[in-house]
Amino acid sequence: MHANREYIDREFHAEFWRIPWRFMYISTFRKLALTGIEQSMTSLFIEATTQFFMSGQLGIFKEDSKAFLSRPDVQEWFVNTYVGDRIEECHAIIDSASLVFAHSIVDGSLYNDLKITSMIAPTAWEPLVIGNLARIGEVKDRAYDEILRSQIDKCLEALERESIIKKADRLFQICRPGPGFNPFVDRKQYEYSRPRLVEIDNKRHSAIHGTTLPRRMETIEDDISFLRDTAVFFWSMLNKVYGLQVDPAEAIEIAREILGQ
Repeated sequence: MHANREYIDREFHAEFWRIPWRFMYISTFRKLALTGIEQSMTSLFIEATTQFFMSGQLGIFKEDSKAFLSRPDVQEWFVNTYVGDRIEECHAIIDSASLVFAHSIVDGSLYNDLKITSMIAPTAWEPLVIGNLARIGEVKDRAYDEILRSQIDKCLEALERESIIKKADRLFQICRPGPGFNPFVDRKQYEYSRPRLVEIDNKRHSAIHGTTLPRRMETIEDDISFLRDTAVFFWSMLNKVYGLQVDPAEAIEIAREILGQ
């Protein structure tokens, strides 16, 4: 039990740092990537025109290539088609990568939350595994707590491969935080929405397994913010239901370990 308590405290404090840090990585990635796109427009234009008009050296064009390329209508056409399309593709790739990473952060954090609940309140898992506890071959000469722990571990192993929606539903089923639970001081900042999470999960699935080219996501910033707040929302259930709290000194110590300082 002592070992379990150490694991519970450590993981609870670790998530206190992991969630904002990992989402900060996404923010940094997006800012650097999007800035790079804007700064590369000129070089992309030069690359495009050079490749297209390189045959001009063979005397194919009736008029001078430089004069032709300097025409505003020609430049506008290249920017809006060749260069513009490539920039849109880059935006789409950045958006897809950002969503997949943000989704994985929440999924991993949610799984850790479930593992913590299994140690701090294993009896809350009984409804999920009760059907497996009645097998005579499993209960013979074994203590109930040992059997329950074994079945919970099997359930956790299966849940790790399940969708983020299934994990979220299980956490609600185990914690039962009550109607209206919202850890945010500003209630307008965030409200949990299962349909919204399903929608984002479907977007992630399409980004990875879709058969068409990725498209720019108009709601990507809102989706990332929702996922970040959802990770905090799930993590905060452990405080609401089991009274886990952050010790600043312990949190900083764990942060130093994570950073290798």
